[in-house]
Amino acid sequence: MLSQKPDPAAEFAAAMSLYSHILAQVADAEQIVEELECNEYIMRGAMLVARAFEAWACGNVDFEEFDDVWPYILEDRFGVAFYEVWGRKGTLESVIGREAEIAKILSLPLLTIPRESPAQ
Repeated sequence: MLSQKPDPAAEFAAAMSLYSHILAQVADAEQIVEELECNEYIMRGAMLVARAFEAWACGNVDFEEFDDVWPYILEDRFGVAFYEVWGRKGTLESVIGREAEIAKILSLPLLTIPRESPAQ
């Protein structure tokens, strides 16, 4: 089975979805920026987990089953799903390794036989 390479547009869409959702979850966006130390930390963390999720998805998601564009799916729904798994417990990076839980919440079609993980 051919390896699917990570899509930078999908990584960015997932990161922006997560970043926006985190800020939307607090009444005072400045509070969470201070709580998580800074705006830069939130974006770096969002990019890191988005990159990890996209790498996992490349080996496990059946992209041929989609009727919509993959980055659009992530942009619309990744932040909510990630936040549900994370629950503001630990760092954003603490969810790395729990990609299958996020995929389940997103109702993603998974391959029965995973692809080889792409080189990152």
